[in-house]
Amino acid sequence: MEAKTIPLVSVIMSVYNTENSYLVEAIESILNQTYENFEFIIIDDCTSEGNVEVIKKYKDSRINLIQNKNNLGLTRSLNKGIKLAKGKYIARMDADDISELDRFEKQINYLEENPEVMVLGGYAQVLGKNKIFMSKLEDDETFKIRMMFFNCALAHPTAMINKNLLISNHIQYDESIKKSQDYMLWVDCMLVSKIRVLNDVVLQYRIHDQQITIANSEEQKKCTIEIQKKLLKLLIEEPISEEVGNLHYSIVSGQYCSSIKNYERHMNALIKSNENRLLYDKRKFKKECYYLWLLMTLKGIVRHRDFRGLYTLFFWKSLANINFWPYYLQNSLWTMAKEKRIIKSIGNK
Repeated sequence: MEAKTIPLVSVIMSVYNTENSYLVEAIESILNQTYENFEFIIIDDCTSEGNVEVIKKYKDSRINLIQNKNNLGLTRSLNKGIKLAKGKYIARMDADDISELDRFEKQINYLEENPEVMVLGGYAQVLGKNKIFMSKLEDDETFKIRMMFFNCALAHPTAMINKNLLISNHIQYDESIKKSQDYMLWVDCMLVSKIRVLNDVVLQYRIHDQQITIANSEEQKKCTIEIQKKLLKLLIEEPISEEVGNLHYSIVSGQYCSSIKNYERHMNALIKSNENRLLYDKRKFKKECYYLWLLMTLKGIVRHRDFRGLYTLFFWKSLANINFWPYYLQNSLWTMAKEKRIIKSIGNK
């Protein structure tokens, strides 16, 4: 058998009751990639929307349709796909998104030049809007700190994963996590290897009503809190209470669920614990905590008309740290400016 018959990339996409027009766009965005040496593992998870009939219309030999006998759910279906994958790299794809046609070519080139990277994502543009998901991160350590607070530092369907690094570290999707599967996977990966994000849009990301319902579900919140607790335990060697878990989860949204004094105590405790344990660079960790406090305060004001964040010592300490202002501006004004440049470049293609 010639080496070229072995796919370099295994694309894994689970399908469950997807709008057929979305599914067609997703499939064709993969089949029309500029890089062609891949297998396309599509897992039908007992759909009832005629999705299988749509898939079977494609006679491309790269498609490997797997039909689950029972509904396994997304997490178990993705693990099934990983076990079946023959490629050196695993590319994630969702059945309602659209991959840029040069996505694989760009990601493969990067991973081949950087074999130490386990997961490579990219920017995702929201379909129909001048908005993209992007993270301005200084380095690996900043990424790890952000992951303690954010659950979407890397958009799941943009990921291409080095399968050998995944398997050698005994990592797969945690099947006890029903939602936020990607968040837990990124946490497990970042603890043993490197995660990177390309400075290119690689995916058109679709937002629809069903997706919003899932994102706002209690199950999603519960899973996210459990993952954040896992990261907090690396820093604080004591059980994380339900109250602290809920408080920490709400920091990014700016919707306070406890006394503002409790938030201030929590952030100060994190900084003090890191200074004692040196899990992260002290200056970077403090800078990130102050930046997140500013974000929380602004979101509280804008989204919820809640001004309590302004009346804290922590807020004024954040402002008083003049050495951190270039970082604050870079992560706000710089990010918005770069986002506009990227969207403009896409429109000129």
